[in-house]
Amino acid sequence: MQFQVRVLVLTIFALACVGALYLGLADLSLPHDKVIHFSTFFILSTLFYWLFKTRYRYFASISTFIICTICGSVGSEFLQHWVSPYRTFDKHDIIANLCGSFAAIIVSELYRYFLHIDEQNTYYESVPLNDIIV
Repeated sequence: MQFQVRVLVLTIFALACVGALYLGLADLSLPHDKVIHFSTFFILSTLFYWLFKTRYRYFASISTFIICTICGSVGSEFLQHWVSPYRTFDKHDIIANLCGSFAAIIVSELYRYFLHIDEQNTYYESVPLNDIIV
């Protein structure tokens, strides 16, 4: 399977990962913690979804689900609990992470679907009925 990496998306993804790592390990008590978890994983999962350019239809969804949703959403909460003395484990954070990642995959899939429909419409234009000769 061949795929290309979108360099601009990779750069933004790397910067977003650094920001998420800072938020995850810093001694911060932020209001609306769950909204931040949801937003962070929505952004990271969206960027990861669009990171690879490939012909395989479900590669982006499957890889984003495995890496961001399962490993990232759940793994990051366990990792921050062991690495940072300032953070405590919270199952509600995992739920917010999972919801953000799922939402990103759904929105990205819908966007890809509508891009595909739009692309098809540019190739296959409808013939006006008054131009048909019987």
